[in-house]
Amino acid sequence: MALFPFEPPYFTKHNIKCTFVGHPITEKGLSEGDDQAFQRKYDIKANETVFMLLPGSREGELKYHIPVFLDMLHILERTVPRMRVVIPTLPHLMSTYEKKWVTNVPTAFITEQQDKKNAYAAAHLAVAASGTVALELADAKLPMLITYKVSPISAWLVRRLVQTRYFCMINILLRRHVIPELLQEDCTGSKLALEALKVLRNPQKRQQQLDAFARVHSMLKSAGQSPSEKAADVVLKYLQEK
Repeated sequence: MALFPFEPPYFTKHNIKCTFVGHPITEKGLSEGDDQAFQRKYDIKANETVFMLLPGSREGELKYHIPVFLDMLHILERTVPRMRVVIPTLPHLMSTYEKKWVTNVPTAFITEQQDKKNAYAAAHLAVAASGTVALELADAKLPMLITYKVSPISAWLVRRLVQTRYFCMINILLRRHVIPELLQEDCTGSKLALEALKVLRNPQKRQQQLDAFARVHSMLKSAGQSPSEKAADVVLKYLQEK
């Protein structure tokens, strides 16, 4: 059972039965957050610009991304008044943030799922480490930038092994460059700040992303059924055949 529509051909050409059932992320209701509840809980004013930052969920990712994200905020402070930052994270990573997250920009760290859903609704832009989170942001209809940085040796290996033109799943699914990807050498505070301002200040760029999100959402749902219903049907059909 495949989560993405482009996957079945890779299996069927080897005589392995494969059915696209859809992606479970479409069933989470991520676009149903309560922005006003989040603003009340964290005392966010209507005239404040809210950035959602997602540096990653592993220590190695935080090592490379936190300094870059802090540099980005330092640059954005000069041009974006009344900025707020929201960082969804895991409890065991809080000690790392306590040591490394030093900024004048008010920052809220959230660990509860409902807070995260509400933050999606309240935020104006997300800057995220490449991964499944891009699909979450798309389903929540939150415009984004995607970035990633690893050690030079890891980057050298990846560039020789990976064949895909894009890294962000939104771009892979649509086969075009919709979401900005700032990877490795382009993962710098200045470049992230510049791209963030482009998306924030250009309604056309934001709308292009929103249109892309709607397209991706429809691509990740099996026609007429939820992914879990479709997967259940596949299992029941298999059992009946046996």
